Amino acid sequence: MSSVTSTINPGSSAPFRVFAKLTKYSDDITIFIMKQFRWLATIIMVLITLEVVMRYIFRSPTIWNNDLQVYLSNGQRCIALGFATMAHSHIIMDVFIGKLSFKKSKILDLFGYIVYNLPLMILLTWATWNRGLQTILTNEKYYSTWRPPLWPAFMTMVFAYGLFIMQLFAECIKSVICLQRGNDEWLKQR
Repeated sequence: MSSVTSTINPGSSAPFRVFAKLTKYSDDITIFIMKQFRWLATIIMVLITLEVVMRYIFRSPTIWNNDLQVYLSNGQRCIALGFATMAHSHIIMDVFIGKLSFKKSKILDLFGYIVYNLPLMILLTWATWNRGLQTILTNEKYYSTWRPPLWPAFMTMVFAYGLFIMQLFAECIKSVICLQRGNDEWLKQR
């Protein structure tokens, strides 16, 4: 065995190694970002508990709590898109896909990523970016009593959608490699 042989899979080609590394980096970035944002769930629970206590025990609801919950949960849900895609935990037709062969399920995955998800997310990211810039330029506020600025919510969504698009490209590459190799064993060896 030569020193050029890949540690990923003996006899692997250079393009395979490059694409396998790219998908690994994408997965690592997605996991890292998700780990940074997972603490938001605890903060949101504390905020909900605080609002319930303030509203029903002290009869003095806050004017800011609900808006902050919306901001944080919006960011957390958007960031979770890429992670859910990487973990294959989006809602799909499990009953239908479970009956398909490995090859057909990967073709269906690839079709979904390329025809549906990527164009939709690119369009959504572009629209959200434009709307976010508009909120920055006009200093638009949230429609509530507290009236926080809207731009952080939009820019968080743009960031999250960008991560999701990155992960969609990685999933496309994974699907193509799985189709080429006929299995997904290489994912465990990246």
